[in-house]
Amino acid sequence: MKKSLAILLEKARPNTAKVNTLQSSIRINKNLIEAKQAELIQTTDGADSLAIKNARMVVAEADYQTRERMMQAAVQNVEAARMATDRQARYLATSVAPVRPEDPSYSRKFENTLLSFRIFVGVYLNMSLTASILREQLWPHGNFKAICQISPTTTLHSFFAISGLETSALPAYLLPR
Repeated sequence: MKKSLAILLEKARPNTAKVNTLQSSIRINKNLIEAKQAELIQTTDGADSLAIKNARMVVAEADYQTRERMMQAAVQNVEAARMATDRQARYLATSVAPVRPEDPSYSRKFENTLLSFRIFVGVYLNMSLTASILREQLWPHGNFKAICQISPTTTLHSFFAISGLETSALPAYLLPR
């Protein structure tokens, strides 16, 4: 349209009706273009503009494609797991059911009895050795029976005296009266 207007205006005496018609047509087209651009950019009546809607659509499409790829990867993982399970199922399946013997091929009663005896003898020896070592360490002078026949505070005082320790380390309520 602008070309046609320029051609008409180059003439020596352009037709004013045609020029006015072309100018009004150009003005109307410009107004329509501006209205459409405003409709694309500006929001009206609380509704989002087309540009915002388009941007949201692009983001949603990218999110959809991401989710689609994730789903495809998950499906591939499920298929791979199913194939691995099928391979392992061959090894886990028993082709022939096992048959139990009616009587055991050998008895372990005697071996188990010997093992129990050895364990109990070991426990007894450990406990008796520990008791004798403690008796030797705590009452080196052999006055165990004499110490046990006296009252508790006197026993404690005597224990300290026999072992050569000072009774000053004792609290006052444990000292003999």
